[in-house]
Amino acid sequence: MKFLKNFMFRRATLVTLAILIQMVLLVWVVLEFQYFIYFYIFSMVISALVVIGIINSESKYIYKIAWIIPILIFPIFGGIFYVFFGLNPLTRKMKREMNRINLDTKDVLMKDTNVLDELPSQTKTQSNYIYNNAYMPPYKNTIVEYLPNGETAFQKLIEELEKAEKYIFLEYFIIKQGYMWKRILDILIRKAQAGVDCRVIYDDFGCLLNLPHNYHKQLEKYGIKCAIFNPIVPILTKRHNTRNHRKIAVIDGKVAFTGGINIGDEYINVSSRYGYWKDTAVLLKGEAVWSFTVMFLSMWSYLTKTQVDYAKFKDDVIGVNSE
Repeated sequence: MKFLKNFMFRRATLVTLAILIQMVLLVWVVLEFQYFIYFYIFSMVISALVVIGIINSESKYIYKIAWIIPILIFPIFGGIFYVFFGLNPLTRKMKREMNRINLDTKDVLMKDTNVLDELPSQTKTQSNYIYNNAYMPPYKNTIVEYLPNGETAFQKLIEELEKAEKYIFLEYFIIKQGYMWKRILDILIRKAQAGVDCRVIYDDFGCLLNLPHNYHKQLEKYGIKCAIFNPIVPILTKRHNTRNHRKIAVIDGKVAFTGGINIGDEYINVSSRYGYWKDTAVLLKGEAVWSFTVMFLSMWSYLTKTQVDYAKFKDDVIGVNSE
């Protein structure tokens, strides 16, 4: 009975039920509508146009098939469903804000192209593309360490977090309560009490089943600043498809982590859901950490609607001879 009560009143359950009710009501209204034949023709045309568009798109074949099959099976609602959830879910407001972030990133990072000129021909083309489209430059004076699994990455992360003196920035798609998060949270609490600027960004959908509602308020009580990416609302809308899958940590502008590892016990094999979990990460020390710092701060600016003084953090970056 306690399990059933907890399940029924979990935020994920309530949000799912609210959206399902809206979908059922939408279907009922359409079916009861006296001009259903017109809606049927309209839906069939939309589905046909959508299928043609998907076929001619540059998406991967597995993505195309994953959409085309259900649309052909359910042509009445399939095309409309794709319009809601398959197309670019960014609203005009979100696009404007994202463009502002891109411009900020461009102004801060695109300063020096000398490194591009020094790259060998086999990597220069790709680096030029990344530089000109994502505004992310290549760096020298950086050490990169490959971390072959979650256990190694977690151990390194804990070691570097303990050394933090100025700030800790964490941005993850999934943060799941358990051993891994408790170890990290304990450090964040101690560091925040010591005056270290601790900030956390997590994706609300990624944490929907893993963190309680308004968990950010609990973190703020510990002195940890927190921002939630695209909070879930119980409304049938395509905005839910906009998610932040970043997995980065930045410490004092000197060390950065990135890779495929979220914060959850299965990623470090403390718990086992699907057998042994094999994922990798990299640790960076040196000038390249600056790009990760800017990425986090630009997202923080977008979510909190605040301006960031990037120059204040630039002095923390120290180059490391990687030769």
